Amino acid sequence: MVSLRFLLGAPVVAALIIIARQRFPVLTRGDLPVILGVAVLLFAGMMGLVTLALTLIPAGTASILIYTTPVWLILIEMIFGDATIGMKRKVTALLSAAGCTTIVVSSGKPGLWGALLLILIAAALWAIAMRLVNRHEWQGGVRDALFWQMLIAGLALLPVACFFEGPFEWQSLTPTSLTLLLFIGPWPAERGLGS
Repeated sequence: MVSLRFLLGAPVVAALIIIARQRFPVLTRGDLPVILGVAVLLFAGMMGLVTLALTLIPAGTASILIYTTPVWLILIEMIFGDATIGMKRKVTALLSAAGCTTIVVSSGKPGLWGALLLILIAAALWAIAMRLVNRHEWQGGVRDALFWQMLIAGLALLPVACFFEGPFEWQSLTPTSLTLLLFIGPWPAERGLGS
């Protein structure tokens, strides 16, 4: 489903670029490392891990753990020494980490720990992608980058989807499934994703 979301959203973003700029999406060489990083880490990695974990754990628990991204950002800053981290941020990060540990341990089911760990890894990937974006001087357009990120992530996740879900079955396209695909793919892609 994640692969389809990106593969259906990319043409919508391309259409918006064509309409607004009278040109096709441009891949700017200077933005390529960040485009690839975000496509792999955030779009494919984070979304893929979360989708897999959600087959095993409740969405509420996953949503709490995925928003540990600020904790990971502080850890990244501490590792790379790029910023001075005040005591208040360190204490907040420690409390958040303790909360995550409590959630993981209190699940009471060691079999779920793997899925909970996937969510924490996804949050770390999100933080790394955020750091890439925040440190980058963009040379091209945001929508151009978004198009390429969605296309790369969708194509990268396609074989994964085929492995886990089997080949695509055309008879699965019902009015309900098409409506859901429209709602999670093209519709969000054209809303609020930069200009």
